[in-house]
Amino acid sequence: MLRPISRTIAAIENGLLTCLLAALAFVAAGQIALRLGAGSGWAWAAEAKRILVLWLGFIGAAAASREGSHIRIDLAATLLPVPLRLPARRLASLLAGAAASALTVAALRFVADEAQYGGTSLFGLPSWLPLSVLPLSFALTAFHFLVRAFGQQSALRQAGPPQPGPPSP
Repeated sequence: MLRPISRTIAAIENGLLTCLLAALAFVAAGQIALRLGAGSGWAWAAEAKRILVLWLGFIGAAAASREGSHIRIDLAATLLPVPLRLPARRLASLLAGAAASALTVAALRFVADEAQYGGTSLFGLPSWLPLSVLPLSFALTAFHFLVRAFGQQSALRQAGPPQPGPPSP
């Protein structure tokens, strides 16, 4: 049941990341071209690039958690006996999902406060709008970790035991 939802969310995340990266490249290249050619640039470009980088970073982090490419300390894969690795990974995913859920709530409060007391942002938009990526990305991250926690058994059965990475130089 979660697989189609997860695939749809992954497609939306990937599409959003592609659009954000293209927009960032366009704004940066346009700014450079205008400065070189006309001696001036867009007044809004610096703020637009900051917002785009914020969104790229947070949506990218959610996508990394979906792919299992997030930063982690995986002692379970090396120190625990094989029969305990799956429960340890599930517990770690559950705890990470709980932490991301708590961060979602905190980010929602932050954005609500910004909506109540904040000013304006790029092009006169409310300042809370660019910050809305915070609860969105934490909610996506929580979803990915919880899917990983409850769907790990079948994925691990298909993939087999974890393989050690390349040796460190």
